[in-house]
Amino acid sequence: KQPTETHLLINIKKMETINETPNPPEEVTITEDIYGIKILMSGKKWKKTVKLAEKVINMNSKKENGLKPHEILQVNLCKILGCIKLKLYKLAFEQIKSLGTFESNKFYLFQTYPQFYPKELRGNMIPFSLKVLRAELPALTGNYSVSLDMFYSLQFTCQQNIQLLIDDIEENNNNVNEEDENENNSNNNRSS
Repeated sequence: KQPTETHLLINIKKMETINETPNPPEEVTITEDIYGIKILMSGKKWKKTVKLAEKVINMNSKKENGLKPHEILQVNLCKILGCIKLKLYKLAFEQIKSLGTFESNKFYLFQTYPQFYPKELRGNMIPFSLKVLRAELPALTGNYSVSLDMFYSLQFTCQQNIQLLIDDIEENNNNVNEEDENENNSNNNRSS
């Protein structure tokens, strides 16, 4: 079968596309902070991500960079994710273990740090994705039952939080309805 003119044009266009050299990416400076780590992660440079995260964690422990507590958690999350991507599950597990318990640790509560966060910001600052990785990690090492238990625990926590939000919304709606009712009554009294 002879190729048609259209087929030839499409193939030529494909060849042109293949032969085109893209503009080289601009040189990006990798800073030794959370932003540098995120740049490495976006480029899928997992080894460098783990190394830089470790360096930032060490700098913070020596008070050289003064990260806020939630930023420390983000750096740890990046290191753990990098370890998982590199299949360094033992190192990822050790990093999660070094963070201690998530639920009962005062270190992970916003209200523990009034110098950094407004007093309205309360509760646990652990990123949800870190909780998911903590639950998934045992399965990656073959311990499926532990992982499943942790996911069920996470599901239970989510259901509790959803119920709390629903209760807050209902309470706010009731308060708004009472205010509207009071306003209507005061308007009715004025017009009488």
